[in-house]
Amino acid sequence: MKPITSVLIIFVNFYFYKSLAMSKNHTIPQTIIRAQTIYTDFGFLKDRGKVLFITPKCVIVGIGEMPFMLLGTPQFSIENLPPNIKKNADDIKMLVLQSTFSTEPYLKDKVCKIPSWVTFFKNAKYIKLNHVDLTQLSDLANLVVEHLVLINVKYTGDDKVIAAIKKLQYLKYIAYDGSLSITLINAIKLQNPKVILLPESEYYERRLQENL
Repeated sequence: MKPITSVLIIFVNFYFYKSLAMSKNHTIPQTIIRAQTIYTDFGFLKDRGKVLFITPKCVIVGIGEMPFMLLGTPQFSIENLPPNIKKNADDIKMLVLQSTFSTEPYLKDKVCKIPSWVTFFKNAKYIKLNHVDLTQLSDLANLVVEHLVLINVKYTGDDKVIAAIKKLQYLKYIAYDGSLSITLINAIKLQNPKVILLPESEYYERRLQENL
């Protein structure tokens, strides 16, 4: 399979066609689209990773043949992974949890809970939560999370979120969007002076510039 050159994964009837035609600007791989198309973000691996495993519930992106990034929905299960990837789960450093890969408006804005499979990846340093309820954010306490990206999240009560974040002892950066209130952002800064909080766009610019 060709290396990833786009931030979009395109499913065609939940399968890839083997041949991809490059777009006119030679940066976005395209294929014939039939039936349902689903999108998700490859993040910073778009220029150097390749898809190792793909289903409608999970995508594994690797550097070379080793898994490095998992993008999953709540419906994903560890049992879905092929043995060769499962045994190398400790190599996965980036997790992206989103409620769905669907572009259907009535599905893509749905908020999900943090599933138990997230805690299986003990060496994940980057976790992005997209359309996720933060009620169970404290479940991440035993992970080595350094980068936490919170997009379109939902929460009830600032105190619970603040308490959960204080348990992330390795945390260095939080990226956020408008779903976090200014009050909560300021409270997190006050309680966690060593953690850098940045709006999502500024965070990504900083990552690119400083190779975080």
